[in-house]
Amino acid sequence: MKLRPKQILILVGLLVFIPFAVYVVVGTVFSIRARSLPNQALFSKGKFPDPLPDGDMQGHAIYQASWLGKSFTAKDNRGINRFNENGRTAKHIPFITYKGYGVNDPELEVLKIDYNIPGNPIYLRFILDEIVEVAPGQYLGKLHVRIIPFLPFTIEYFTLNS
Repeated sequence: MKLRPKQILILVGLLVFIPFAVYVVVGTVFSIRARSLPNQALFSKGKFPDPLPDGDMQGHAIYQASWLGKSFTAKDNRGINRFNENGRTAKHIPFITYKGYGVNDPELEVLKIDYNIPGNPIYLRFILDEIVEVAPGQYLGKLHVRIIPFLPFTIEYFTLNS
């Protein structure tokens, strides 16, 4: 069976539209869920970290059992994630940091943890974390996915402690 140009156009459109629609629906569900959690109220009351995190921070995230936290180098606005790999600490997934306003909390100044840097795989470059200080040495963060620049989705919260 030979497809006509109109049929090819429809098929290509469906192959693009369906994954996009699934992404939007799933991302919206995650974001609505995240905004309804008690962590959102705590995040909203947080403040921009001062002083900036520096050194190793212990982390906890519900969906990342092997993740141990992050290591920050405040003077260079850089850092890297730490993971448990067979009982050893391994460092992977570097990031840069900078001050900005929350992607879903535009009234709140946050420390952005951005993975869109050379050397990271393309799929990680869509990740943006944001943290606020909720108590001295205690930080609450959000993990966002921003495949579509104007439509970021909040996936989960995480904590960091010095």
